[in-house]
Amino acid sequence: MADSDTETQDDYYSVLGISSAASVKDIKRAFRVIVKDHHPDISMDEEATDFQIFLNDVYETLMDPEKRAEYDAISGFQLGGTNPFRDVHAERDQVFVDEFSCIGCRNCNNVCPRTFEMEDEYGRARVVDQGLDTVPRVQEAIDTCPVSCIHWVSEGQLALLEVTMSRMERVAAWLILTGGGKGTNIDVFNEASGAWEKRQAELRGAAQRSVHGGRVLSKLNNHVIPWLFSLGLLCYLDRTTLSFGAIQLNHDLGFDCATYGFGAGIFFVGYALFQVPLTLGPQRFGSPVWLTGLCLLWGVVTAGSAFLIRGPLSFYLLRFTLGLAESSTFPTMWYHLSLFYSPAEMGGAYAKVSICTSIAQVLGAPLSAGILRMDGVLGVHGWQWLFFLGGGATFFFAIFLCMFLARDPRSASFLTPEEAGWLDARQAASAQASSSHPSKLRAMLDVARDWRVLYLAGVWLLTACAMFGIMFWAPLLISDMFNAGSAAAPKEEGASCGGGHHAVASTSTVALLTTMPYVAASLGSLANARHAEVRNERRLHAAVPLVAGGVLLAATLPVQRTLGPAAGFACLVMAAGTVWSFHGPFFTWPAVFLKGSTGAAAFALINSVGSMGGFAGPYLIGTLSQRLGGYGAPMALLGALLVISGIALLFYPVPGCTPGGPGLLGAAAGGPAAPTARGSFKIDRLKLLDDHFLCRVTPM
Repeated sequence: MADSDTETQDDYYSVLGISSAASVKDIKRAFRVIVKDHHPDISMDEEATDFQIFLNDVYETLMDPEKRAEYDAISGFQLGGTNPFRDVHAERDQVFVDEFSCIGCRNCNNVCPRTFEMEDEYGRARVVDQGLDTVPRVQEAIDTCPVSCIHWVSEGQLALLEVTMSRMERVAAWLILTGGGKGTNIDVFNEASGAWEKRQAELRGAAQRSVHGGRVLSKLNNHVIPWLFSLGLLCYLDRTTLSFGAIQLNHDLGFDCATYGFGAGIFFVGYALFQVPLTLGPQRFGSPVWLTGLCLLWGVVTAGSAFLIRGPLSFYLLRFTLGLAESSTFPTMWYHLSLFYSPAEMGGAYAKVSICTSIAQVLGAPLSAGILRMDGVLGVHGWQWLFFLGGGATFFFAIFLCMFLARDPRSASFLTPEEAGWLDARQAASAQASSSHPSKLRAMLDVARDWRVLYLAGVWLLTACAMFGIMFWAPLLISDMFNAGSAAAPKEEGASCGGGHHAVASTSTVALLTTMPYVAASLGSLANARHAEVRNERRLHAAVPLVAGGVLLAATLPVQRTLGPAAGFACLVMAAGTVWSFHGPFFTWPAVFLKGSTGAAAFALINSVGSMGGFAGPYLIGTLSQRLGGYGAPMALLGALLVISGIALLFYPVPGCTPGGPGLLGAAAGGPAAPTARGSFKIDRLKLLDDHFLCRVTPM
């Protein structure tokens, strides 16, 4: 009968003849039409009453927002949802009998009569109630089934399997056993999962047609990037406050170059030791909560440094603690970006965030110059005001970050429901098309053995030596360039570290001059990242700036000695402009071959290994400049490391381009398409139920 056929449609929406996007008004109208035609008081069909009961259940589910959302998620009508057959976290506490495999042996009915019964029409076992027999008894029935047709499944899987079974044609078990009929090769698990994937593919297609990808990207750039950029800005301001206050701090506390260099560098020991372990935090608690906790911690440490630094030991301890507090900030931001941006877009997105490393110096220099002039206010030194105000600003920013940073596309209030669903589905498809791991620990171990990641980590180690050396010593180097005792002229007591009579007087001027290299670095970073994104190329855009920057850095002091301080300073500015521009193309390289939490772990490992260069660079400059009486040899050494790093990247064998090319819509279509028809892919039933089914592709 027609009514019965309607009851066995694929889904509730098909029963009412409406789409899954139907409004409450549409549901009411469709329900009334069907009730009018098939109500038991009007229809004379014997099954009309049963159908009316079923129809009432359909109406009740679709009219209740919570029940409808749950039904949509399970049945595949929620864009970006998780296929119940791929949800490794769902509890499997429901029993299901695959009636296409059952031979009607009655074993399960004999073992658990309250759970299983033999239906009369086809002579096969069927579950009549869940939970009446004990789990050990049910497990016994499963273990003793001669054809393994009984399975533990989740509630979501059970719902899909029962719907699939209801619409499939079956043959009586006794007829097959007596040779009177042919069996079926239907895999009900494959059929149920395929139906779910088909609905998702239809929803993605509809969303693709209705959602403007460029508008979504613009919203992400306006609502996600600013928060992460501001966080990174504060991170680097707190991290490098020491460099701007170095002249006064060294003068007031009597630190020599070696002491200052070791204290600046030990920050990166704590940073490197805790970065990879702490990367697990955002995946468990969410990026906003985790970043807020980090902000609060390093804000307190920075502000406390103003009054707790009393000598070398307290100086080293506080710098180490600050490194620990900031250790997982940038890997967490990278992970958060990967939740919103495709691999092809990650280069531009991360470049917009990572430019904070140079902008921090641009803004930090004049701010520091002004704060350092507060020297003596309330009996507090200028460098102490610098630490206290910087840490306080970070502490208060953390409160707003937790309130306004979206955790994922679904929770992003700035996106429409259609845009959020489309973006979530696109990111989920990208994650499924890449390597996945059954556990976060396994992901970290696999990353630690991946030579591609270790190669990049080695390059960043050498590069970081130079970059952080410049960052922490630029004010002192510039001070020596323009003061009477220049870096080119060896001094009996070694290079100046703030102890001379010019130190405090020239602090504000030096801080302002320090702005210039980072203005160049900011402009270079944006231009290079944009060009790399347009060309979909990373190798040359990362390697060439390193080689050019290394040559310019090594030439800085010889040029200053030959042509004067202005020419040497210009050389330093150009060196910073080229070196910093490698950030975007380099740090998004792992996104080419690793995704999601695995990509975040790779980023953390690269950053962690490279961070040891943040210790080595400042320490080498401090030690060598004090022993050799100038900055010439240390600068030449750091320049050579940059050249070696650039050459190494030129020979890196992993392609630096993203398959599918740049662009939001292109990236969305670039990944393998989800199955769009029943039977278009084959899933092993045991894999689905027992081995945590995960899609795998071989990374390039």
